[in-house]
Amino acid sequence: AGSYMTSAITLAKDPETGIRGIGLHRIQIKDKDTVGIFLATPPLSEFLAKAEKLNKPLDIAIASGVDPMTFCASCFYAPEGVDKFDIAGGFAEVPIDLVKCRSVDIEVPANAEFILEGSITPGIREKEGPFGESTGFYLAYDNPVGKIRTITHRSKPIYHSLMPFTAEEESLWGVMMHPYLARTIQDALPEVKIAGIESLAVGLFCVVQIDKRQEEDTLKVIDYLLSNPFIKIVVVTDMDVNISDLSEVAWAMATRVRPDRDVTIKSDLLGSMIDPSVRGLEEVELALMIGKTSKIGIDATKPLAELEKFERIDVPKEVEEKILRLLEVLK
Repeated sequence: AGSYMTSAITLAKDPETGIRGIGLHRIQIKDKDTVGIFLATPPLSEFLAKAEKLNKPLDIAIASGVDPMTFCASCFYAPEGVDKFDIAGGFAEVPIDLVKCRSVDIEVPANAEFILEGSITPGIREKEGPFGESTGFYLAYDNPVGKIRTITHRSKPIYHSLMPFTAEEESLWGVMMHPYLARTIQDALPEVKIAGIESLAVGLFCVVQIDKRQEEDTLKVIDYLLSNPFIKIVVVTDMDVNISDLSEVAWAMATRVRPDRDVTIKSDLLGSMIDPSVRGLEEVELALMIGKTSKIGIDATKPLAELEKFERIDVPKEVEEKILRLLEVLK
């Protein structure tokens, strides 16, 4: 479909409150001053929806080649009204240097390699894509169109790109997704002890490790996570499973799951716009583009009434300690 900026962050301000928002959105270069932007998630999609209700363009800045902390913060799920530059400054433990744009009222990272300034035209949608998305499929949508008026850059700029559907992107997603999920689940279900979370396939597949105290703990976790539009499959394991090792997760599923009792299937739940199995994509509240899909939750934990039966083979603790002492002597 043409050249893409795959790792440039887009910045804009809420037309009503002036609050700044940042997001990592794919950007297609259409011609010398025109871009197509896949604005499908808040806060920027919400800013655009507000601007279009006022029939006004939404001023934007596109920053390419920003510092790692700002880049990571742009992907972080932040509560409404939180400035992601505050998050980036928290990561870096120093404030992020910002500078005002030349032609729009937006602050951008002072040390970015490239800055593109312009606006999104209200009410216009044009075909953008197909693009090789994070989920590994080619997707195309009718997306907003932006006009670029000003470009600034460093004296010897370096262009930063990111290859979708690779470990490069999966690592970025995982690092930013885990703390968000851990915090939100624990806040929503304080009675359940959440020990660890792993997300795969850009968050669609989620494995959660819990210290189960009640049988209903597992279903609470499954129900909560499947209500998230971006999560499609949830597996819950016990504390003795290394959830970073997919072979151990598979072992727990193969040996501890009784499908007629431990598998939950839900229909007509909200699903991600980059999952090609999702049907009926449309704009909904918060200007989020989502559709409907079915989802699955798998309880791969041991039944509390049968803990002895499901005890995992292991080396006794005293033997392990003895071996470690012997190894120390051999050193």
